[in-house]
Amino acid sequence: MRVTDIRKDGARLFKKKMGKWLYVWIAIGLLFDIVILLATWQAALAGGLKEDSLQSILFVLSSPWILLAIVRAIMLKSIRQNFWKQYAADNGYAYTSSEQTASERGLMFREGHSNRAHNILSGNHGSMPVRFLEYTFTVGRGKSSQTYHYTVFEFRFSGSFPHSYLNYTKDGYNIRPAGELHLPPLLAKTFKLYAPEQYEIEVLQIFTPDVLALIEDLGWNCDLELVDQELIVYRPGHVHTRGELQMEFGKAAALAAKLHPTLERMTLAEIGTNKPILRSYTTRSEFRS
Repeated sequence: MRVTDIRKDGARLFKKKMGKWLYVWIAIGLLFDIVILLATWQAALAGGLKEDSLQSILFVLSSPWILLAIVRAIMLKSIRQNFWKQYAADNGYAYTSSEQTASERGLMFREGHSNRAHNILSGNHGSMPVRFLEYTFTVGRGKSSQTYHYTVFEFRFSGSFPHSYLNYTKDGYNIRPAGELHLPPLLAKTFKLYAPEQYEIEVLQIFTPDVLALIEDLGWNCDLELVDQELIVYRPGHVHTRGELQMEFGKAAALAAKLHPTLERMTLAEIGTNKPILRSYTTRSEFRS
């Protein structure tokens, strides 16, 4: 099955696989819920319904729909994997279903818990080694928890450069290292740029006015990090269509191409005892409606 739209193709596969049994299951689920509600009503009239049993009753009522949702999620996962496998095959990339994130150097990969990287593609875009991956992590526990999803693009360069981070402040999750640099007023409304202490000049040699102008022209809505000879682009959310993936990767690749001459030839010399790393940083998740 050729996958071009994960949501639509997933819905079609779900209906096709379930067939008439989907409607049978819905009918059984509704009948099951009616029986449970009648039994609950009778128990309440007889005074035999305890307050602490309400949560159990709600779970029983939702169980048919939970099972149906699990089946749908399994099929959707298969569709999503096929989407990435097909994109990899079409563009000459290697595909891996999942990887540990412990070896990733980016700050975003240190956030929260339950960190997962999946649907990883690796290869070359022109002369630049590149990786794609879907990344998920969770902040908080229980009812206060929130899970964040990103599509990540990584480009590797031969040069060495200081660790820096450009935070897009409107994506609902903000990483705020120490060492903020001033940006032009228009960009400062939506971005914050961070550099290690005493490496501010080197970072500004990368984020030149023409690079910042390109970020503005691209309608950039991602976090961007330079670390360990890599440019990492954190695009909020997972992509769902071939066109969406091509558009988002195109933006990331355009910026990588713009930075390529600088990042290929840049040679970093340590300044005194200060390491060119954003070591001291704080993170804040900002929940937005």
